Amino acid sequence: MKQRKDGRWVKLKTIDGKRIPFYSKETTERKALKDIENQLLEYEHQKNSKKHNFKSIADEMLKIQSKTVSYATLQSYTHALKHLKILYDMNIEDVTPMMVQTIINDLGAKKYSKSAMSKVKTTIGLILKQAILNGCQVSLFSRSLKIPKTKTKRRIISL
Repeated sequence: MKQRKDGRWVKLKTIDGKRIPFYSKETTERKALKDIENQLLEYEHQKNSKKHNFKSIADEMLKIQSKTVSYATLQSYTHALKHLKILYDMNIEDVTPMMVQTIINDLGAKKYSKSAMSKVKTTIGLILKQAILNGCQVSLFSRSLKIPKTKTKRRIISL
């Protein structure tokens, strides 16, 4: 750590292969060091919270799945994500099984097909697996989700 000509203290830290400067306007080196350490902690917190955002993990999952699955399957995942928009602003660790079960139950109440609800369940499972690969502390609760029975009767088309 050294003092610049303008009086600010600067410390360069290498994070993920990038050199990032941290500056402080404190008068003494000791106070500047504490200030820069606080900035470093805040930087790490912001970096981790952005990484664990539900939407960012879902986008990463779609990007990875686009290399392995067909176009139609990828479209079904993106359509299922539209039902999960409520969770976009949350951290993945804050998502509970009850929240997702409520979303699926609401789809059942709106007379969506079992297939559509099943695709939402599959998509949330893929997102949770991606979150585990990213190092998030989440459980894979998608297997415990229940698809509600639909009570729609289908009529046979007469010719």
